[in-house]
Amino acid sequence: MISNLHDILSGGIDTASASLEWVMIELLRHPLILHRLETEVRQILKHKESITDEDLGEMKYHCITVFSSLHPHAPHTDRIVREDVRIMGSGRRGCLGIRFSITSIEFVLTNLMHKFDWGLPNGIKWEDLEIIEHPEENVSYEE
Repeated sequence: MISNLHDILSGGIDTASASLEWVMIELLRHPLILHRLETEVRQILKHKESITDEDLGEMKYHCITVFSSLHPHAPHTDRIVREDVRIMGSGRRGCLGIRFSITSIEFVLTNLMHKFDWGLPNGIKWEDLEIIEHPEENVSYEE
């Protein structure tokens, strides 16, 4: 039991942080999607300080963005891939941390969209950045 709990927490944290890095990269690469996501989050949360599960339940585009991000480098589309999440989190060998990871991604991404204005710095274009993927590490980037 303790071993499973450790797997859930450590696996979920690593997965969530790596997924959030890719989500932010893809959102910066697609500013219209970023703007639509920021707009939805801010319209629903308004001036709230904390997020509730009910708030997340109202965020349809946010849900699509999170689930789409579970597919490495997949374009964000208007389809929810719940079947894939169910497969990843099922069976004896399924990912024990998937629910923890998804919940972490949802809450952190919502806070990031609600409390910060995102975009590339003035004068920097997406094409000027080189994204380097290291499978055993998190994302790094160079100008």
